[in-house]
Amino acid sequence: SVYPENFDFATEPETYPDLDIYDENIRKNVILIRSLIDILQLSNEIDDIYDTPAVQDQEIGLWSMSLGAIMSSFTVAIDNRIEKAVIAAAGVDFPYLLAHTKQKRLSRVRQKQMQGLGITSQDEFQSILENTLSLGIRQFAGPHMRDRVYFYQVFNEEIVHTHKQLELWELMGEPQFDTDDKGHVASLINLALFNWRGATNFLTR
Repeated sequence: SVYPENFDFATEPETYPDLDIYDENIRKNVILIRSLIDILQLSNEIDDIYDTPAVQDQEIGLWSMSLGAIMSSFTVAIDNRIEKAVIAAAGVDFPYLLAHTKQKRLSRVRQKQMQGLGITSQDEFQSILENTLSLGIRQFAGPHMRDRVYFYQVFNEEIVHTHKQLELWELMGEPQFDTDDKGHVASLINLALFNWRGATNFLTR
């Protein structure tokens, strides 16, 4: 194995091995496999739901937000069993998002990785990630998602940047959407507590 003896893909991001201890090909494998595991875990859960007699004749819907929505976008793109999905505050371009997000936990992880690599520029860190992340939603998203997705766009965003959300929405064929301008956390709270009717109507119609 190319991985350390005690390497665990299920650990928190803070304990992921530093990028600089791997050569380029191994780094690509580590990040790609981790991403695929997240996507396949969701597909496996759908397998379990789909095999339940009580829901076999029912539509399967998905409601996801933020990082979960980014990963769910992959699953919706490749798994046609998901009839409808609410995708909230998701965007394309992992390298850009990871290099520039102001989400506190990811910022800590980024700072640790940049220190290990001996760099101080977030743009340089983005360039490194672009050379190591080989899996992207651009490879899977398309107009086939248009009628299956309700897209919740968040403006004034510094966690999943708004222009990356708009790019994902366009890749999906510009599906039905709603917007909020309160920033990441407040907008997602608004969706859950106050702005849920449009998304719920989409899932249940």
